[in-house]
Order: sequence, then structure tokens, then C-alpha cells
Amino acid sequence: MTKMTLRQLYDNTPLELKKILFNQWQAKQNPKWHPEGNTLKHIVVVTKRAIDKFSNDIDLILSAYFHDLGKMDTYAVSPKSGQPTAYGHEKVSASLVDEFSSWIESMGGNLDKIRYIVKNHMRHKNLDQMRDAKRERFMNEPYFSDLEKFGTIDKGGLFESMDMMSKNLYDRSDDDYRHMIGKRVEFQARGRRWVGVVDFIGINPLHNQFQVTVDRTPVWPVDPDTIKLSPMRPKMFS
Repeated sequence: MTKMTLRQLYDNTPLELKKILFNQWQAKQNPKWHPEGNTLKHIVVVTKRAIDKFSNDIDLILSAYFHDLGKMDTYAVSPKSGQPTAYGHEKVSASLVDEFSSWIESMGGNLDKIRYIVKNHMRHKNLDQMRDAKRERFMNEPYFSDLEKFGTIDKGGLFESMDMMSKNLYDRSDDDYRHMIGKRVEFQARGRRWVGVVDFIGINPLHNQFQVTVDRTPVWPVDPDTIKLSPMRPKMFS
């Protein structure tokens, strides 16, 4: 069986669903949990993980594709933390599973299983906080084992837990600029304009210069005041 690519999945997506998907670009996320920066990028990352790790499981792949599509409709900013929130987004996402049920079934998806995973993916994250009886009932639900598999790929960040290079670049970046990691920026350095997706941003102690690493290319010295988000969107569906 030929492995599906994200491009193939996207090309088969109905136009109205594509519009909803790209609308998630506007839904920012709390960088503590999602340094990707916005929900579209997170959906792309998680769907790619599903394709890589569960290439023969269309239910997990489609669950990844749908799981956060309700975030823009529930988007808000917490008055306490000042950070983006999307409470109840999983319910909106589950309703979209029903809205596009015909397409899901045409892709070979199990509608009940996908709806269950999408609707309960936030509940699964609070598993350790449940009372014993409630947790036991939850874990005995028919599709719980599939939900657990989904939980292994629905995690924040642009990097996998084993991608130590990316994690180290993130950890060493300047706190004030870390929200730019994973975003496409432009800036001035060495007398020219640079454009790329940020991997690292901050002072490099080896040469005590402000550095921006874009597309794995370290560039210094950079004047932080010249850094701005690029209006060009990075290529995602490859």
C-alpha cells in the first residue's frame, strides 16, 4: 500500500473544508504548549506525525486533520494570562466531523471512531486528574485505545521528542523572541535581506552576537529591531 502524503490528503479535501483549515492560521496559541505559533501549523505538524507513525490508519490521520479545526470559532484571549484560549473547540471540531461525514467515509474513515477521538482528545489530556471511577469508565470506552495512540502525536512543538537538535535550539532561544520560532520572518544582516522560518533566535554565546537561524542557516550579527514577520506563508503541504 502506497503511503499517503499530506499533499494528497489536502488535494482531496473539499473546498469548504480547505477554507476552514486555512482559517486556523489566524488562531494563535499559547507558546507554552504550542510554540508552532498558530493552529494551522499545529494541525499540519500533528497530521504529518500521524502519516509518519500510523501510515495505514486513516482514522488517526483524519482525526489529526480535524481535531483542532474548531479553534478559530472558539478563539479568545484569557483576561488573566493574556494568552490565547479555545475552550470547547473539540466540540466544534467534532461537529465538523459530522458536517463532512460523507467525505470522511469516502476516504475510508470510521466516522464513529474519528468523532470520538476528536471530541475526547482534550479529555484524554486530563486523564491523571480524574477520579479513579471516572478514569476507569473512560478507559473502558470502545475507542479509548485509539485515543491513546492519538495522544502520542498530539503534542505541542515543532519537534519530536527525539529531535534533540530542534529542542536544544528552542531551549537556547531568547524568551522574548521564542514566539517567533516556526514562523517565517524577514530581517537585515550582512548588508542584505534574509527571509526564512526561524529555528533559533537570540544571543549566541560563542561569538556574543545576536543570531537568527533560519531554515537551519545561522545568520549574525542581526539587529533585532529589523526582525518582522514575513507576509509570505511557508510551504506546508509537501
